[in-house]
Amino acid sequence: MKKKYVMIIGLVIILIVLFYKYIAQFLGFIPTGTSIVFTEKYLLYSRFIFWGMTIFLFLYAHFAEKQSLLLKKPSRHGIGFYILSIATITIAIIVISSLVMFAIKSLGYATNQQAPTLKNMLSILKAHPLLLLFTCITAGVTEEIIFRGYIQTRIELVFNSPVSGIIISAFFFSLAHSFYGTVQEIVGPFIIGLVFAIYYYKYKNIYALMVFHFLFDYTQILLLHT
Repeated sequence: MKKKYVMIIGLVIILIVLFYKYIAQFLGFIPTGTSIVFTEKYLLYSRFIFWGMTIFLFLYAHFAEKQSLLLKKPSRHGIGFYILSIATITIAIIVISSLVMFAIKSLGYATNQQAPTLKNMLSILKAHPLLLLFTCITAGVTEEIIFRGYIQTRIELVFNSPVSGIIISAFFFSLAHSFYGTVQEIVGPFIIGLVFAIYYYKYKNIYALMVFHFLFDYTQILLLHT
């Protein structure tokens, strides 16, 4: 029971850090609707914040929870497993996203808008290849550890429900990307988060997700037009 409360505290801390801007807006400290203006320095420093959160979770799990950060121990697999995993995840995301976006478009919502915030970020990353690489590596490693490795597994234990861990972690993953403000940047990450969470629950292999996440972000940024 004590460990359960410690995990809840860990969840609260990491969620406050992740969504402090939303909390500040809700409390009135920041005007509602304030958008992020990306700069090269902002993108660089914000990536270090994610590495800092990851280090914090590692230390918190070890010293406070007295357990491993990654509760689901990944098994060793050959290269074929990772290729098949990446192919399967890609197909699942494409099929589900296409169906959901078609349904949203049928309801009259635009699904091809690109937010000014996203355009701003893309233009900076494309102009700085090393920053782009660092950003995608950071997203692939730290976001998987935070959202799947920590949030999903702890919610699963707190509620004693794998389904809760999958759905709630996907929701928070979507919320973390919602500042772009477009429909596809809210629905898309939720679908990705859902597929990732199901995969992680079933196969317990976070490394395949890290590789896919990095490749997905890197190719998406290169292919998207600014």
